[in-house]
Amino acid sequence: MRKLAQIDPEPNLLFRSPVLVDSLLFIPVEARLKIMNVANPLRPREIGSYSPGGSVVAVAVRDNLAFIGESSIGLQILDISNPSELLQIGSLQLGRPADEIVLAGDFCYYVDDYAYLSIINISDPENPQLESTTRIYARRFKLWNNYLVAAGYPSLSVYDISNPSQPALTDSFVTLGGPASLVVLGNYAIFPSGINDIHVVDLSDPYNLEQVGFATFDGGVGLLALKDSVVYATAYRSGVRIIDFSDPTQPELVGFNERFGYNSITFDGDLAVASAFDEIQIYDVSNVIEPQRISGYVPTSRIISTAINGDHLYLGDNEKGLLVADVSIPTEPIVVAKVQGVPNGTNDHYKIHLVVRDNLLYASSNRSGFMIFDITNPVDPVLVGSLPELSGIGGFDLEGNRAYVESGQLIHVIDISNPEELIDLGSVSWLGLTFDVDVSNGLVCPSTLHATYKIIDMNDPTNPQVIYESSNYHRVNASVIEGNLIYQASFYTASPAIVDITNPSNPILVGHGEEWGEMSYIEKSGSYVYLGGYDQEMRIMDVSDPTQLARVGAYDTPGYPKAFAIRDSIIYVADDPFLGVYVFSSPMSSADDRTELPTQFQLHPIYPNPFNNTANIAFDLPREVTGRLVVYDVLGRMTNTLYDGKLAAGSHQMQFNGKDLSSGTYFVRLETPTFTATQKAVLLK
Repeated sequence: MRKLAQIDPEPNLLFRSPVLVDSLLFIPVEARLKIMNVANPLRPREIGSYSPGGSVVAVAVRDNLAFIGESSIGLQILDISNPSELLQIGSLQLGRPADEIVLAGDFCYYVDDYAYLSIINISDPENPQLESTTRIYARRFKLWNNYLVAAGYPSLSVYDISNPSQPALTDSFVTLGGPASLVVLGNYAIFPSGINDIHVVDLSDPYNLEQVGFATFDGGVGLLALKDSVVYATAYRSGVRIIDFSDPTQPELVGFNERFGYNSITFDGDLAVASAFDEIQIYDVSNVIEPQRISGYVPTSRIISTAINGDHLYLGDNEKGLLVADVSIPTEPIVVAKVQGVPNGTNDHYKIHLVVRDNLLYASSNRSGFMIFDITNPVDPVLVGSLPELSGIGGFDLEGNRAYVESGQLIHVIDISNPEELIDLGSVSWLGLTFDVDVSNGLVCPSTLHATYKIIDMNDPTNPQVIYESSNYHRVNASVIEGNLIYQASFYTASPAIVDITNPSNPILVGHGEEWGEMSYIEKSGSYVYLGGYDQEMRIMDVSDPTQLARVGAYDTPGYPKAFAIRDSIIYVADDPFLGVYVFSSPMSSADDRTELPTQFQLHPIYPNPFNNTANIAFDLPREVTGRLVVYDVLGRMTNTLYDGKLAAGSHQMQFNGKDLSSGTYFVRLETPTFTATQKAVLLK
């Protein structure tokens, strides 16, 4: 068994206002500036980060420079020509972090969290000079011609900044509550005020501001973002109102997206990137009235369950609820979405169970009950049915058009033939804590903490029948049924077991394994059973002969393996708090066949060489790095970028396709922050 990749937890991250420029996304996040490449918006990749020493709140980008406001110094200016290695080239001590930074001409406009505006001359980025500091009582602003339009309490204010050393107030428009956000469309300022209101003020005479438009919306109006002549306005509880301001004097509500929520948004062409506190959302806004979620980025906290559907992995996170990961490249998994409607948990007893069938995701948690999501758009699951009253869920299983759901020491049978109208057909009382529920031909076999073990016939949910009960049975923590066999894991007996229920009134133990330690989780795929527990080891058992169980694989994972999703030979492990990706292709000859990681960096000779069109490039990395693989010609010109971004520890292979290049000598170069190597390749056509 060999590890391919791992997602480490990054709990409690708070994303600030992102900036998207030429497919590079700059995100202030806590004490870092994170840089992601979104050239392929379906799979954003982190390619670099910068830690300035204090909290990063705001960023502005122009040419090859990034201007950040951070808490310890103030303004820092970074050279971003190589996003994987940002370099500070200038700074200005201001003492407070910026809430917003805007660049125009030779000047940087920097508003801090005390509502002071600093105008800074950045004509020489290595030596920025403070021109003036003015208290403007606002933390959000826009530049308009030679004026600065500021949104603050209790008014919208306009300042003449034609003389940067002496900004001068021209006029103010006082509103109830004061604007908390602002966009400028042509000669009009659009801003929310109070709870439900949006105002439109004519700026054409900055010395005589006049309101020319007004709209009110029940449910509250928060932040505003402008795309063409359409404004996205957040509602206080959830979702975004889409308002057409083609005629600013007559704003018109044209749409509502209940799952689109943000605390800041940035546009680049038809792509929108929004930060929503603990996640990044990426939308296609080519149709501004109907934005479509296509991807995103979500740091994880504690992965405790998982289910797979094609190239997408659904994850139960103890602290963030339900997440979606793109695993189209198993060595580079990325969590791209957080599902709305699934509350997060706060303790070790929070549970999320997941099952995928067709284009539906079935989920349960002990805070939100039993739920069904439409995953036609895999990164934007839509809740279509739920039974929130089924709280305290211990698990569920599906068979035909029924779901068998444990809740509150009852096992319910739910008709799921119409996901939008779930019907509780009946239940049976079950005394004790149930970990999971498994079903075969209407026979329910709960996994329970208690020694009493039951098999219950629930084909008639209104008249369930206990057909087997034993108080001498070994305690079962998790099980999975296939045909007439139950594959069981036990925390207490420390050995897996297989039970034949051909005659359910007389189950027969047909095989059991050696004592492997505490086992509380189990999954079956093909001829193998995958086991996990609290001793941080994942085990694989060959069950092709139920009477002769054999351990054929094991891996000492960094977390606690609690759930498995298997596709082909790839194993996705909810390894609390990590997500691990492993490959298992053949039984091991000893207790552990894991492949050791390389001990040093190495770029191997290219094969074949000389080559005709396609060559293979292999290299080893002893640890995860951010790097790139590039090709140069004999004049030192870069001709190809084969890879640019994060690379997991291990051995890698990539292809160099020279079909668009002329015959000649080329140099393939592996570049990382601590290692560089070059191999010569000769292309013959």
